[in-house]
Order: sequence, then structure tokens, then C-alpha cells
Amino acid sequence: MLHCDHNNYTTCLLTLDKTVIKSMGLKDETLLLKTVWENLNIWKNKSSNNQSFPNQWVPSSFQLITEPFSEQNKMINSTMKMVRYKITDFYRDRIDYMYSDEGKEYNNKKNMDAAREILT
Repeated sequence: MLHCDHNNYTTCLLTLDKTVIKSMGLKDETLLLKTVWENLNIWKNKSSNNQSFPNQWVPSSFQLITEPFSEQNKMINSTMKMVRYKITDFYRDRIDYMYSDEGKEYNNKKNMDAAREILT
């Protein structure tokens, strides 16, 4: 989920599919985070080349979350749309953290912890 809400830059709460991660052969949390960061930055290159994705929507920071959004956890509604206010309320601390100096770095402690959990 992308988030900005009139802040200085856009951030992203991101879930990863463990089967895809395993098929990529990623086994190290540092490499996983670097790979995610590089893939997000592909959008910056595309937006600067007029590929129809506005640059201000490309996240400057992300936080890995270990539980996917779903109907069961009420983060997705019955029409399969994200329930943004519930996600924002539930992950408020992680969103605020992305706007801190430490949290803006992709390889921060919270992302390292989440990456370790995803890889296990």
C-alpha cells in the first residue's frame, strides 16, 4: 500500500510472497532488502522516462510486513479492495517510522527483522 497523506514523500507497506522469494533463491535478509529496493527503484527510472507512473508516487521508503492483507484480517474487503483506513491505523507506527531518519533507509532494523521472518 502506498502512503503519502501530504507528507514530504511517498512510502510503501509491502508484503512479499514467500514462494516467489524461495524460487528466486534469496536466503539472506540483506540481499532480500537490497533486491526489493532495487525493484522499487525501477519505477523511478520508468517515471523519469515518461512511462506513465508519476514520480511522486514512487516510494522513497518501504516497510516489509509479514502478514499479507486479506479478508480474514479485515485489510481487504469483500470486493478485494484494500481497506486503507484499517491498514493505516494498524500499521501507524511503521508508517511513522518510515518518515524518520532511521526508518527511511531500506535496510533498517524493522525491515531486517521482517526479512528474517519471511526467509524462515
